[in-house]
Amino acid sequence: MSTDTVATPAGAESRPDRKRRRGIAWPVWMGLGIWLACNVAVLAVGADGIAFDMPDMAGWSVGQRLLAANAVVLELVLLSTLVWRLARGRQASLAAPRHRLDRRRAGRELAGLVSYAVLAQAVGYWVAGIAGGPPISFHLMGTLHGTHSPVTPGQAVVWAAFNVIAYAVVPLCWFARRYTTRQMWLRSSNPSNDRTVILVVLGIETVLQLSLFGGALMALSGSQLAVGGVLTFGLYFLGTVLPTMILVQALMVPRLLAVTRSVAASVMLGGLAYAALHFFDGWTDYSNATTATLSLSLLMLQYFAPGMFKALLTLRTGNAWVHAWAYHSVSPHLWADTPLIVKVFGIR
Repeated sequence: MSTDTVATPAGAESRPDRKRRRGIAWPVWMGLGIWLACNVAVLAVGADGIAFDMPDMAGWSVGQRLLAANAVVLELVLLSTLVWRLARGRQASLAAPRHRLDRRRAGRELAGLVSYAVLAQAVGYWVAGIAGGPPISFHLMGTLHGTHSPVTPGQAVVWAAFNVIAYAVVPLCWFARRYTTRQMWLRSSNPSNDRTVILVVLGIETVLQLSLFGGALMALSGSQLAVGGVLTFGLYFLGTVLPTMILVQALMVPRLLAVTRSVAASVMLGGLAYAALHFFDGWTDYSNATTATLSLSLLMLQYFAPGMFKALLTLRTGNAWVHAWAYHSVSPHLWADTPLIVKVFGIR
């Protein structure tokens, strides 16, 4: 019996190679298209200035805001390259049995998660109205940008409590009936490498964040740093870190991978999901077409790239906890938002 095979012509790609390249190309081009569209929209709609409640950016021109947003993207591209190298060899772990999800079931579960997230956002808007505060989003009013609007301790507690229950406790309890912590990417398969990734990313981000927010942070007294730091860490861990880790990283991202069968597509869609969960950030304004367009564009410019980087950390390590320690709970929130929480709670 003949065992002859047809050789692949020199310089020609095999069908799997071409398919893999296409699977990487379209998410990259789509992500670039979204980013470019948001830049153009801000330039066009925000030409007369951006008057949102962002006192920490008061006096910034449109060009300066866009320059800052695009500088963050460049930084995250460099960090992504570093993470890819630090976790080399880990990609194969995504093919391990604990990471395998049935594509059809994953699709149904993903659709359910998206629907649930939309419902939770609507309920959060309603609850905030009853409490007399700003709409509940993944960030407390004043996060990262400051605010002229008074935020009360009660509103901060309601924000954290609602988010951790709606976006972490309820989804985790639901999926824990069917999946183990390993299957939900909540247990490390390589703790040593995870620690390396966390420490390197956290170290770089800490230097950058303190160079940006260090002035306001260091202006606090010792007691304000101590009490405010602990309170900031706890509130933001409950209000945004755990919700992001459970809903997006542990539940959505693995199902995006199962459905798309593409790491690049999962990273991009993970970024979109993360940005969408900030739809009601306190500074946004949807009262008319102009401010709504500007709000959506600025939301994407602020959260799309960081959301993609968080998804990349999860996909590269197979551990949803990595993003929480490397690029969320401490940097930026502990460094950037301790002054806000000190002000909210009147810590002296």
